[in-house]
Amino acid sequence: MYRVVYYDRTVNASGLLAECISLEEAENIYKKVKEYWKDVYIERGGNCMRKDILKLMQEVQALAIEVSMKTKHDVFTNFYGNVNGIVVSAYFNGWDDEKEEHSLMRVYMDLDSNAEIKKQLRRTKRELEKLLGDR
Repeated sequence: MYRVVYYDRTVNASGLLAECISLEEAENIYKKVKEYWKDVYIERGGNCMRKDILKLMQEVQALAIEVSMKTKHDVFTNFYGNVNGIVVSAYFNGWDDEKEEHSLMRVYMDLDSNAEIKKQLRRTKRELEKLLGDR
């Protein structure tokens, strides 16, 4: 996965112009837009994280903490940097080594599509919001 990204120094912001499967496709888009955008570059998908995905990850993490602190449920979130994986699991009615762990989400940034990652993060967020109602 390759992304064509612009950087606007006047407002210190960047944005995604295109996501491409091949480097050739990304280079073609880059050639077309470089006359309009001063700072345009191509980045490889595994080396960056989209801001919308990062925001959803933060929201899921915050909800997991809130559920664990305010309800009878215990939620665990883990980010495995060596494989760029996110795992969210829960113990309903509290953690106990005798209880079954319930997997709420497991995604890998380098293997799953952005659409799939966002879909799972949104679904997990809804599940955590439901658990938050169990006070």
